[in-house]
Amino acid sequence: MIFRNKFFIALFLGIILLVYLAWYFSNIFLYLIISLVITTLLRPLVNFIGRIQLLGTRLPRSMAIVFSYALLILVLGSFVLLFIPLISEQIQVIAKLDFDNIYISISQPIATLEEFLIVNKVVDQESGFLVNSIRSTLLTRLNEVNFTGLINSLLSATGSFFVGLLAVIFITFFLLYESGILRRNIISIIPNRYF
Repeated sequence: MIFRNKFFIALFLGIILLVYLAWYFSNIFLYLIISLVITTLLRPLVNFIGRIQLLGTRLPRSMAIVFSYALLILVLGSFVLLFIPLISEQIQVIAKLDFDNIYISISQPIATLEEFLIVNKVVDQESGFLVNSIRSTLLTRLNEVNFTGLINSLLSATGSFFVGLLAVIFITFFLLYESGILRRNIISIIPNRYF
């Protein structure tokens, strides 16, 4: 009974430690999770390419991994190339918008609402107060935008993305290269009676 309680206490403390480490190293943990998913997807392809024989010899596992990466990049690139025309078409539609007509079409309902508020004596303002208020609020908000900070945060996010991408590629390569050794080691830690 005491041994069982100690086991559950140790298991509980181990889970708490694992959750704390996952939170503390959340970026690395996220990279590892993404790499495990990609490894799971690419392992059958790597195994298939590794079984192919050219001139009587098999390709090295590292070459099979490189070929599977190339195939993955080709598929993802095809999807990106598929959506580029759609995005450029939407950009052209936005560029062709006549903002004067949009302003007129938006200001007419606002003017009607404004007239309704003035006629029913809900507000005690002159005609045009609502449109001017909205315009001044929008201009104030646009002036408050810190474009330098926005560009800096965009550059920082881009740098973080590329560091994460390189980390995921590196981790995935070694998870694919090790041919299940990590999985076997993790399974060997768990006692048979818990399977």
